[in-house]
Amino acid sequence: MRAVIFCWVGNQDDNVERRLRSQEVFCRGFCQRHGITVDAVFHDACAGGSVDDRPKLDEMLEYCRRRKSKLDYVVVWKRDGIASKKNETYAVRVVLGRYGILVRSATERESGHEIGDLLERIAVDIGQYEKDKRGREIKAGIRASRRCKQRQRDCGAGSDKG
Repeated sequence: MRAVIFCWVGNQDDNVERRLRSQEVFCRGFCQRHGITVDAVFHDACAGGSVDDRPKLDEMLEYCRRRKSKLDYVVVWKRDGIASKKNETYAVRVVLGRYGILVRSATERESGHEIGDLLERIAVDIGQYEKDKRGREIKAGIRASRRCKQRQRDCGAGSDKG
């Protein structure tokens, strides 16, 4: 069995390289434990995660297309480790499926039958929910911070009059 490892970080911070290396270590360990030979490794660090502008994702998909008869899997750290939106994750998986290539998670158990597929879809949906929730919380925090700063300016301006 042969695989490509795809490591993806969808937000930019100081730890991008460390997070990509950590994902690769997990994926390589998974491959070793399952007797899978690694053909190539792709690191994709992009802000936002939309599949529309992802050169490394495109490179990985093209690599898989050219070698589809020799590859069995794309190994990712997590099931939703391809794109930030579930419909984009599904779309990439469909493309790979057409090549006869399955996506395997290095950190999440897979059952390999219909119930496993259902659980995988649920896991991807939960991941999407968590990302959406985190985004809402960040926006709410920014709004609260702005309101607080405005109140401080308003109160500070009032206290100078005394």
